[in-house]
Amino acid sequence: MNVLKICSKCGIEKDIENFCKNKKTKDGFGVWCRDCYCAYFRTWQKENQAQHRAHSRKYYQTHKAEYKAYRQVHRERIITYQKAYRKFNGEYLNAVRRLKRKREKAKAAWAKIECRLKTVNHPAYGEFSHLQRRKMLPKFLKEMKRLCRRGRSTKTDRCLNDMANPQCERGYTKIANEIMEALIRMEMSGQELRTTLLVIRKTYGFRKKEDYISLSQIAQFLKTSKVRCSQIINKLQARGILTVKENINGLVKKYMFNKDFEQWRTVNENINRIEKTKEPLRKNLTTKEKEIKENNTKENILSKASKTFDIALKLSQLLLEEILKNNNSSRLSKKSEKEHRQICLTWSRDVDKLLRVDRQEPSIVEEVIRWSANHGFWGTNILSGRKLREKWDTLVVQKNRVSIPLQRASKNSDDRFSFLGRKQTGDNVFGQQPGRDAAGRILQNANDFLPPPPPKKN
Repeated sequence: MNVLKICSKCGIEKDIENFCKNKKTKDGFGVWCRDCYCAYFRTWQKENQAQHRAHSRKYYQTHKAEYKAYRQVHRERIITYQKAYRKFNGEYLNAVRRLKRKREKAKAAWAKIECRLKTVNHPAYGEFSHLQRRKMLPKFLKEMKRLCRRGRSTKTDRCLNDMANPQCERGYTKIANEIMEALIRMEMSGQELRTTLLVIRKTYGFRKKEDYISLSQIAQFLKTSKVRCSQIINKLQARGILTVKENINGLVKKYMFNKDFEQWRTVNENINRIEKTKEPLRKNLTTKEKEIKENNTKENILSKASKTFDIALKLSQLLLEEILKNNNSSRLSKKSEKEHRQICLTWSRDVDKLLRVDRQEPSIVEEVIRWSANHGFWGTNILSGRKLREKWDTLVVQKNRVSIPLQRASKNSDDRFSFLGRKQTGDNVFGQQPGRDAAGRILQNANDFLPPPPPKKN
């Protein structure tokens, strides 16, 4: 029996299972229902986030051992739950990760700027708090850029603008301007250009003409797979931009940049394509094929289709009439004329296929419909145009079969064994057989198997 209780917050009478357990009350259940308590807790949690976090951290520190024991006992259950949660909340988790990365990057950027402001002793560093400085950062940067454009650059502005400060003293790649111009003019994909520049950096950057470069190193720079890197290198080798020399073991290859840009080959997109002729090859048609082609115009096909469809509609109406004639209590008899017309239209599609596709004559179809409707077996089975077409071959064979009437034997005479050329006498087909007992043994003398007579008294 279900026990009911009224919630003191919403005032709705609910089942006792909808209330949380509480030892302090008389009945052992809380005053509020679960829905009201959850709604209240959510609002409180939003309003008091700092308090809730502090309480949860404190509770975790005090019950750390219990948490650890629970995780060890229910490890598989926790893993399955985490997988299901990741599966159904993948988009939300990705968004949280992106937000964390943005915050980390912003934090690192602000730390750099703050460090430089501190070294310069800028007034913005000491006057405001940390949060105020973070809010003022975009406006501050805009002002610094504006001053730099006007030429009023200060020590602070130089520190902010020169975040990355590359210098030739730290190293450079010596390359001719003609090669750079040739690379700019060359039609290459982004990955091909990056691979070429990487080879130039690893060879000319170290004052070498050729050098051993592993695929893993190239894949690390391009941020792609090794398979894709090998495909790009093969293309550049085929175009004559790079030359590749294999090692004796074949594990590491030696790469060299071909600076003779006149030997570079451009890729023609239509090299591997087969040019199709505009006019197809003509075939000499026979007179019969020409007649068929002339007759198979759109108008002729439509006229033929309309004629066969009209005949098919009439035949489907005949089938419906025969079904209703043989069965007055049919479900089709209780439908209206409009529904009968719709049924005939659906049946006529199959009958039309029987005439056009299967090439059957309408007169034969009419005869088969009438014969099947009056047949004892097929009258109960052929109840639609689809069934008529499906069983067409069987119907035609049975209709054309010569029916041989069966001669029933009289009660007195039995002619089942007339093919043996003798009359039935009650004996076995192979003659008169000796008697046998229940075990199948032949009874030669029935008196031998009778019990012996009792002895006579003297």
